[in-house]
Amino acid sequence: MKKNKVLFVDDEIQVLNSIKRSTLEEDFETFIAANGEKALELMEQNEFCVVVSDMKMPGMDGLTLLKKIKERHPDVIRMVLSGYNQVSQILSTINQVGVTKFIIKPWSVDEEFLPAIREGIQYYNFKKEGEELKKTLVSRNNAYQNILKVNNDIINNIQKDINNVSVLYDNIQNLNKALLLKSNTGNDITSKVKGFNEIADNIFHGFLNTQPTKIEEFTLTKLIDECSVKLNKRIEFVNIEKDTTFRGNYRLILLIISELSAQIIKDSEDSKLLVDIYKSDIDRLILKIDKSKNSFINQGDSNTRLIVHLLNVINSFFNGNIDLENECISLNFKCV
Repeated sequence: MKKNKVLFVDDEIQVLNSIKRSTLEEDFETFIAANGEKALELMEQNEFCVVVSDMKMPGMDGLTLLKKIKERHPDVIRMVLSGYNQVSQILSTINQVGVTKFIIKPWSVDEEFLPAIREGIQYYNFKKEGEELKKTLVSRNNAYQNILKVNNDIINNIQKDINNVSVLYDNIQNLNKALLLKSNTGNDITSKVKGFNEIADNIFHGFLNTQPTKIEEFTLTKLIDECSVKLNKRIEFVNIEKDTTFRGNYRLILLIISELSAQIIKDSEDSKLLVDIYKSDIDRLILKIDKSKNSFINQGDSNTRLIVHLLNVINSFFNGNIDLENECISLNFKCV
């Protein structure tokens, strides 16, 4: 363990020699200085816990020295050695530099001098330990606050995910009811309900697989390659800037593009679906599927409208949307 250091300042060499002898067996390192200038130099080179200074010295006196030490090293315990015992001088020194002990020459080594130094060292160590403890407590408190914040964020995100799943489920149920009410008894309702349930089931379970929500970085190349694999290479992207990097809900974007494209391909006469990268920047990714370049089924087809509706529900959770326009289908994804 590192020893405490104590600095003694006096212009009388015999006094300094006496101090060195008196402190030989003590559990601290003794440093001496014959004047204020040397004392300040040593202060800059070492961490002292206690400084004991004579008051009356040539050049820089003890009061001036202790004032400078108080300004530059406020944590150091300051003490005075003096041959003067006037109460007025003692009070003046205490008030100006905040000394903790005023030791009058000549002193008793075992009864006055050494006990005073030991008390000063102990007080300094208590202060340092208190400061370190305070720093540790502040650091731990900040860490706990960060943990609480992270946990609260996780809980809030989980709650959002649960709410989003609930909203999607409610939409599916409402569409199912509307489909049943719209169909009259003369129509073959079984095939329509079955087709809707297949679409809804794929989207619902696909959305569950994107939970919990994860915001991540991804490249356009990665998105295109995975879409191609999912759709057995029956999709082709044009106007590609492959090096573009985005940050967003990648799994959700992949799900929406794949599910919509799969439905279009299912009802298309073309061997491959053409998708135009209409806009790609750090804030937004917009894809367009031009109907004139793809053999789409009619816009009024119920399956297309149903799947666009459901995909729009989940895309809206993240400030995106899908437009079923006259000439194209526009997929707008928000990136963060």
